[in-house]
Amino acid sequence: MTIHRFNGRVLPRCSATLLMLALLSSCKDPKSGSVGMSSVDSVRAERAAMDSAAARAHTIDSTMTAAPPPLAMASPEFASDTIPLHAPNGEPARYGLKSGRIVQRYTGNSRGVRTITFDDYGMRERRDDNVVPYPEGRKGQLHNLITIITPERQVVGDVRSGKGWERPNESLQKYIQMAEAQKISLGEATLAASGGDRLPDTTIGGYHCRVLRKNVRGMLITNWVWRGVVIREHVVIPADSLDYSVVPVEIVPNAAVPDTSFRLPDTYAITPYKPGQETKKK
Repeated sequence: MTIHRFNGRVLPRCSATLLMLALLSSCKDPKSGSVGMSSVDSVRAERAAMDSAAARAHTIDSTMTAAPPPLAMASPEFASDTIPLHAPNGEPARYGLKSGRIVQRYTGNSRGVRTITFDDYGMRERRDDNVVPYPEGRKGQLHNLITIITPERQVVGDVRSGKGWERPNESLQKYIQMAEAQKISLGEATLAASGGDRLPDTTIGGYHCRVLRKNVRGMLITNWVWRGVVIREHVVIPADSLDYSVVPVEIVPNAAVPDTSFRLPDTYAITPYKPGQETKKK
């Protein structure tokens, strides 16, 4: 069974115990504090309100059930799969272009939208990921997360709870300390460290992609990588009978990206990272 945890909490479903406590609380007689049959209507109203709030937190437009729209063809200047050794200012280059926005749609046993926005050759990246199981009622991914990576830190925020965690960007520091840092780009080093098998290259909408496949804790994951960015993903989890893809529907090279994209709102309660807070499969 797929379970996602965040700050030690199971994310996919509302806790049955908490739901029952909330319902019992709503049934209490204001004078005696006891639970009575006269409050049945208020219980129903409370439950409907909770269900509505949960639905709003994971609203996926009805068009998500339709086939994704076709991806526009790449212009010749962006078709190749290249990652520079360094950015023009000498800083590390994680991706093969200055900035961009990639919108992806989930298909198969999941429905939702993933949007990747980046700047400074991928050294600053934001990923908005909102996904629900499909068809309704089956097991699968259920989360609405914002992930932000900068040279200094990595931050994950849960849109539903308004909570999140952060930790230093240790991967970048390790790369900088590598003797090979002057010979291989950060993007190429990241791909080399990801492991898995290299399959024949292909193109998606005219974008030349290398294809990497690996098995991670029982999940068979295939990534189509263009200039260091995963623009398509296919995940198969046999134990849960899950099979879904994340496919690109829009790629905007050199998009204008405001600095505010790489900060969570001040309303989020962010705490230091502790092992076990990341989303997991168990």
